Amino acid sequence: MSFSQSPLLLGFDARENSMSFGQTWDRDRRHQYLFAERLTKPLSVDPYVWPTVLDQSSESQNSGLNNPLYNDLDELVCQLEKHDVEDCCVVALACFEPDRCCNDQKWPYKVVTEPPRYDASWMFLGFDIVADQSLLSGLMNCGFNDSERAFAVKEWSKELNDHHLFRSLDNAVEFRAWSDKRVIEHAPFSVWGIYITEELKGTGIID
Repeated sequence: MSFSQSPLLLGFDARENSMSFGQTWDRDRRHQYLFAERLTKPLSVDPYVWPTVLDQSSESQNSGLNNPLYNDLDELVCQLEKHDVEDCCVVALACFEPDRCCNDQKWPYKVVTEPPRYDASWMFLGFDIVADQSLLSGLMNCGFNDSERAFAVKEWSKELNDHHLFRSLDNAVEFRAWSDKRVIEHAPFSVWGIYITEELKGTGIID
């Protein structure tokens, strides 16, 4: 998938690939945090929405500056092998608005990842809206009141794919601007992209 501007890779992670939509999202949670109805499964930069499989408090070693993300894809894969993780999606996360979210003074840092740029063979999942080091998603983890949800449904529900991610960068930027005003306590948000670099076993949720 090609874009008019190059994304800035910020790191890599491994996310679960075994739980179904129904297992993790009950009716109340869906109503509070999602605004598209026909979904396969929400997938997000936010580990609360799409859990990571490596516990950062465990023995797994992450040398990346943008912790909890790994700078080195091979290092991440080695950790998965070390901890016998065989059921996950390995993801690359990139910022499409680096001037908004990245500098040399605070997280996330402009780092040199390995590999240094995204590979054309990786599968692009879509755009998320992200704030701060917790990787908070303004798209799936900042609850909507009834009027906010109605507005989001009207403006953007048809612009989301079946993982509740934006297909279009332009629509993602519009939603990000709205999120900056709506969730001011976590602003600024920025647009991130999610790529699948490798899928290990799993239930075929990503297929």
